Parts: sequence; C-alpha cells; structure tokens
Amino acid sequence: MANRSYLYSVDFNRTLEERNDDKKVCGLSEWSYEIPLAYKILVSQGAKLSPSVIFEYDKPIAIIGNFRKGREKLFLFLEELLKTNLLDNDELKRQINEAREYLYDVKNEAEYIILECGEIYQMEHEDIEEANKNLFENEILKIDKIIEDFMMKIQNMPNGSESEKKQTNQKKLDLLGIGFWDNALYYQ
Repeated sequence: MANRSYLYSVDFNRTLEERNDDKKVCGLSEWSYEIPLAYKILVSQGAKLSPSVIFEYDKPIAIIGNFRKGREKLFLFLEELLKTNLLDNDELKRQINEAREYLYDVKNEAEYIILECGEIYQMEHEDIEEANKNLFENEILKIDKIIEDFMMKIQNMPNGSESEKKQTNQKKLDLLGIGFWDNALYYQ
C-alpha cells in the first residue's frame, strides 16, 4: 500500500458513468500520508461524493468537482496567500508558477477533477466510505473555513532560528501541497 492521496482530471462524471478506455483519466498529483489543502480546494467547487476511478469499489469513496472552478479558487487563494508573507515568497512564487503552468496545460485539463483518498483512510483504519463522507461534509463543503484554519495554523507556527525557519517554511508548504505535479502516478 502506497498511503497516498491522488488527484486526477477526468472528462466524465464518475457519479453517472463507469470508467472505460475511451474516457480520459489524467494523473495530476499524489501526496504521501496527507490530503493537502490544495487538493481540497481544487475539488471543492461543485463537489459530490463519487465512486473511485482507481479502485474497483462501487460505493462513493472519492470526491469529484468542477476542474476549472476549483483551479480558479485555488489560484485566487494563492494570490492572497502571497500577500500575507507567511511563507518564503520566493519559493511560494516558484511553486505557484509551476502549479499554474501544469494546471493550465491543455493536456491536464478536463471537465472534472477527482480526489482519491482511499489509501489515507485505510492507513487511519477508518471505514473508507464513512471517512470519505466526513472529509466531504466537514472539509470540502466547508472549504472557506478550512482555508481560514490553515491560515491560522501557519501563522501560529514558530519560526525560531534561521535553520528552523527553513524547516517551518517547508512544513507550511507541505500542508499547502502545491509542490508536486506529475502525470505518472502510482495508479493510472
């Protein structure tokens, strides 16, 4: 088990259709041991509980949302985050530019974006359907509150010495989760 959360763009509504070879499923990103804030924001617009595109499981263990609206919400948030100076702005700008280039690339775009967290749920020994429903109801549908909580959390993280500042900045960036984009994911 890889213990990751996964993000895909898809050109079909998985709540209505099965995955087949004619349907586009494009890997976007995966993140070890966490579900980063960026993933939650990206899937938050028009979000619905959905069956998986990577696991053979008929129940809703994934979350699907509107790709373009989620992308717009993410970049509006990132522009506001830059203004706060809560992170190393040079590194944050670099990661934002990389994310923008990747998420606006036509080969990665689709009508929908789908978040797959089954491995994370299993790692936490939770019922995967119930865990997915909890994520959906308590975080995805309340994304503005989750963003506020994130801002408070990173604002309250101690900086300490120069080397500790670097480590703290990396922890903040890891919570955000915009530093890894790739089409080749563990599951395709």
